[in-house]
Amino acid sequence: MKADSTKDKKELLTKSERKLWASMLQHKTLKEAAVDIGISPKTAYNMIDKLRRKYYDNMSFNNFINNAKGKNELISMLFTRRTRHRKKPSPEEDQEEDLAA
Repeated sequence: MKADSTKDKKELLTKSERKLWASMLQHKTLKEAAVDIGISPKTAYNMIDKLRRKYYDNMSFNNFINNAKGKNELISMLFTRRTRHRKKPSPEEDQEEDLAA
């Protein structure tokens, strides 16, 4: 049973996706990772988009990504569904706003 799960994980990524993934673990930006393996940054972004779709559609791939998120800031940033919002005020700042109003 363990051999099947290992085989499934290896098949989640294509050869070029594995190269990009390994390069992303070593670099701080996607552009640096792409140049390192000899592809254009646009191709790398397209590959990331494809990986995101896999990530959101496949639970085992989800676990694979979550494992890597804790180990690398770039991967965490690229595979987290967040929109850029202003920082939420701390409870102290929130109380100051209430007192000012």
